[in-house]
Amino acid sequence: MDGGDLEQTVAALRAELRERAASEAALRGQLTEARAELEGRDAAHGQLEAMQQELRGELEELRGLLGQLAEAEAARERLTAERDLLAVEVALLREELAASRVSSEAARAEAAGLRAELERLGAELGQARTEAISGDAGLSEARSLLAEARAARQKLVGAGAAGGEPPAVGG
Repeated sequence: MDGGDLEQTVAALRAELRERAASEAALRGQLTEARAELEGRDAAHGQLEAMQQELRGELEELRGLLGQLAEAEAARERLTAERDLLAVEVALLREELAASRVSSEAARAEAAGLRAELERLGAELGQARTEAISGDAGLSEARSLLAEARAARQKLVGAGAAGGEPPAVGG
């Protein structure tokens, strides 16, 4: 090899070396970029895992709240059913009260009628006594009226006790 060939070979080797150095520099740049990207992905993966953990916690919290909501809904339904039953019971008690008022008023009216009858019989008895004093002719009629008055009084005593009022006894 002569000196010219050697220089060409050295020049060629230097050119190849420069090419390889440029190629290596490019590869090192790519490697640095890949490492940076990998580190970025690792950081993003770590953030993603942290976010997933946080979301799992929130999901558990939401499940707990849903359980509480279901319990509250069940309690509301029980209270609504209880309120409806109480409303029915109140309506029945109102009907019962109205019926008892009607029967109480009827008993009072009957007692008043019996008192009036008793007063009439008492008046008739008084008249019969007066007539009996003046003559014995009406004695049997007076006894009959007295028996009627006693029977009416017994009826009035029974009705007065049932109506809750003491009987007013006349004559």
